[in-house]
Amino acid sequence: MSYDKDARISTLPQYMKYLDSILDDDLDRIISRLNNQPKLRVGTDCSGIDAPIHALKLMNVPFQYEFASDIDKAAKTSINCNHQPRMFFDDIMTRDHTRLPKLDLYCAGFPCQSFSTLGKRQGFDDTKNRGTVFFHCYETIKNTQPKMFVLENVKGLLSHDKGKTFKTIMDYLSRLKGYFIHY
Repeated sequence: MSYDKDARISTLPQYMKYLDSILDDDLDRIISRLNNQPKLRVGTDCSGIDAPIHALKLMNVPFQYEFASDIDKAAKTSINCNHQPRMFFDDIMTRDHTRLPKLDLYCAGFPCQSFSTLGKRQGFDDTKNRGTVFFHCYETIKNTQPKMFVLENVKGLLSHDKGKTFKTIMDYLSRLKGYFIHY
């Protein structure tokens, strides 16, 4: 087989046109499939101004905002004004997690004050009980069975109580079946 440089160049525009048509067809098919898919069912807890919901909107991902929870009044106002979840809970710790809907995505930023290097680092024994919010996030995951979840926290979580806190969190998360846990 011989190599004819000029012949290759003369077919390049045709080849590029062919590639463009394939990409256009694939892109059209992908967009069509996304538009025909059910909306992503999403729930958030302790997510402040609700950055996960902002991100979904910016990416044009169709979703149904099932529930949110935040104890902070300003966060509650922001969430309800900007995103209108179907249900809003004032306090994750008083919610019946067994009555929550099934989810595709769950995002939580359980309170960092208990674990942060900038806080008192009281951990699970936080005098304001903030350190135990993680266990409510765990119960939420267990009951809503999301396809994926994201738990966010702060610098200091890994080293808190010489790593025992993070080990406890990972021990709980490892009890959940069907998930690949990565940190």
